[in-house]
Amino acid sequence: MTWWTWIILGLVLLFLEVGLISGFFLFFSGFSGILVGLIVRLGFLQSEWSQWLCFTVFAFVLIILFRKKLMSRLKGRTQKDFKDDLSGEIATCRENILPGALGNVECRGTTWKARNMSDKEMTNGQACKVLVAEGLVLNIVVV
Repeated sequence: MTWWTWIILGLVLLFLEVGLISGFFLFFSGFSGILVGLIVRLGFLQSEWSQWLCFTVFAFVLIILFRKKLMSRLKGRTQKDFKDDLSGEIATCRENILPGALGNVECRGTTWKARNMSDKEMTNGQACKVLVAEGLVLNIVVV
């Protein structure tokens, strides 16, 4: 294939990655196509089978070396990260909460449902400590 065909193939694969979100497989394949196009332009790859071989090897090596690192950098926060985010924060009771019962607390300027995990009743205005957030419910104890 001609060098510009490889460049076009690479660009098409890169644009398909944006539209299809293939987990960066098309991205690295597109990058490999552009790389092979540049090498063909420099005159190093003459036969079509060597071009396809290099394209395949480049794509495979790039995926193996860089995909996992790129995915981990772009990955958002996990649900576990969110659950542990409020651990250790101090909240203020907005009502009396019996042991094991649910009530309202204020933490970081927001009202939350909270479960009293201590063996004492919490009173309105009392400070409490967040053990863990389970979904939208905070598990709290007396400070």
